[in-house]
Amino acid sequence: MRIDLAPLLRGAHGQALRVAGVRVGDAAAGIERGALTGAEDDAPGESRSYREGSVYRTASDGTWVEIPLAERVDATLERGGFLRCEQIALRVKDGAIERIFIRGPSLASLGITHEEDIERHFGAATGHERKLGWHIYHYAERGFAIAWHDREHCLEHVALGAAPWQEPRLGAKELLTELLHAFDMLWQADEVAPPGGSARVRYQRVAALSRALGLGSVPDVLRGQFLEGAPAASRRHVLEEVAARAPVDRPLRDRAAGTLFTHLLRYRRDVDRVVRATSGWLECSDPALLGMIVTQNQLGQQLEAMMGDIDRWLCALLDPEHRTFELRSLIADHGWPDVDLQELENEEI
Repeated sequence: MRIDLAPLLRGAHGQALRVAGVRVGDAAAGIERGALTGAEDDAPGESRSYREGSVYRTASDGTWVEIPLAERVDATLERGGFLRCEQIALRVKDGAIERIFIRGPSLASLGITHEEDIERHFGAATGHERKLGWHIYHYAERGFAIAWHDREHCLEHVALGAAPWQEPRLGAKELLTELLHAFDMLWQADEVAPPGGSARVRYQRVAALSRALGLGSVPDVLRGQFLEGAPAASRRHVLEEVAARAPVDRPLRDRAAGTLFTHLLRYRRDVDRVVRATSGWLECSDPALLGMIVTQNQLGQQLEAMMGDIDRWLCALLDPEHRTFELRSLIADHGWPDVDLQELENEEI
């Protein structure tokens, strides 16, 4: 199946385009069932095997039995999921077409062969997102998004329908996450960012948020130097709250803020190591190892839940005003790297 996307170039709204007889927002039951080549419902409730476009379930005798397409379509219409017309996928939710993802030959109708063609044809995007190795250009007011594949240098898909996405806002909470994830690397790097790879991106992320929050350089944050001198009343409140748990009643020292921050940060880093102890393990079939992983994950979840006060104290010391910044402003004004970090880390692995 091919869909002519050229109307988008002439100003058409994403919800105006029909695929197999339906548009975004229409009742999914109105789709041309003869055009469907696949379907996956959201809640199959059974073990399934997917092979060469066919789907199988386990029969009572242990053999695999193919599930008819008509049955899968009915289940998707009832429970939600994806209906497929070759390389085009229609997302069904609550009985309606929520979004339509167009891949394959239909993309040629846009005539886009270079990434810069996207904004040249459609104007500045209302938002940008990087995930799964894609650079997604959101045109929310026009009801569509365009994804460019960074590695293959071509269009990946066009999504018709408003995306459940908004410009990310980052602040002290995200800075703390970055500090914990890369603490040892950041400490060793000191003032100089690593030469390349995901380590450099991590360093640049911390540096950008530190600048936006007015905390100084990366070493200034790690050593708590932004807390030198008498703390502001909003930060002193953190010291008072922590001191209230002490078994003694003594006056606070102004210089305690930096020491408190660095010790709490190192302690939180140590806890994070325990919480993420199984992050490097791959799926394995040995039941003893699987049991170990499950046990460690359960304990890690409990430990992380207990860190609520410490995380709150650290974030309040980093930024008692609880400010957040749009990702686009961090990129434009503070040097946040415009890189898909997850994809970069996957490549390194």
